[in-house]
Amino acid sequence: EWVSRSATRMHDPWVTKNMRVADLLTHSSGLPEGGGDLMLWPEPNAFTRADIIHGLRYIKPGYSFRSKYQYDNLLYVVAGEVAAAAGGAPYETLMHREVFQPLGLDRCQVGQWNRDAVGDVAEPHYHEGSRNIPMREDGAVIPAITSAPAGGIRCDLDDMLVWARNWLAPTPAQLQWLSARQRHVLQSPHMLIPVSGQRRTWDHSHIMAYGYGWRMTDVDGSWTVWHTGTLGGMYSELMLLPDRQSGFVFMINGEADDARTVLGEVLVKHFTAPGDTHGVAWYAEALERADKQATARAAAPDTSA
Repeated sequence: EWVSRSATRMHDPWVTKNMRVADLLTHSSGLPEGGGDLMLWPEPNAFTRADIIHGLRYIKPGYSFRSKYQYDNLLYVVAGEVAAAAGGAPYETLMHREVFQPLGLDRCQVGQWNRDAVGDVAEPHYHEGSRNIPMREDGAVIPAITSAPAGGIRCDLDDMLVWARNWLAPTPAQLQWLSARQRHVLQSPHMLIPVSGQRRTWDHSHIMAYGYGWRMTDVDGSWTVWHTGTLGGMYSELMLLPDRQSGFVFMINGEADDARTVLGEVLVKHFTAPGDTHGVAWYAEALERADKQATARAAAPDTSA
């Protein structure tokens, strides 16, 4: 009902009729990977959330509805508008009212905000030769962005650790905010994700899945619940090991895809395989070898002879 109220129309009318709020959150809609992302990035652009919802009907599916996992961002924007309709306030207002304030996330920001009032704020960077260069300089007023529900919240490390503790060891007040049953639903598997060869080799993983905004997999026999954050010049990871009531968070304001992979792997091994002797260099070299092999496989054959 709430999805239909948002005026969402998919390319296939049957999918439109059967789309649930849960389908917006599990990356199983049939949209191709990254489908429609040019309506979100690069920023700034002129697309509104209403434009994105209208544009969905023109994106042809890459596979059947609910048949496989394929990451997309647009439907999280739709989910934000569904929440706004249900909550009677814009998405940004809801985040402050329903999430930041109850949990005491005092420095988390979404929507338009004043940089100087918040204090020190990290800016995204990119590589230029051997240097890291700011991608942009934030002005005194940080503007609201259309993509916020898909990945537009800026928090500091202290607030991210509060967020992590809320999931690992919730207080009675936090369980009033979100019950144990609701938490279980969010962090339970709803869509299977293929386990990569790298993950099988490095982590001895057998299963990987997506919940409602969370990934989950077994790492060396330990259950992990986690997610990454990826924007231009900003990379992050939050990892939870619920059975151990442990976890970690790190955030990098630079182009750091491989660095995030390596750092996340080394850190999780402290919990799941403390005797593991592979360090940063080993994982970095393994990624480099895999990249070279992938490049060689993709190279066009030499037909000059």
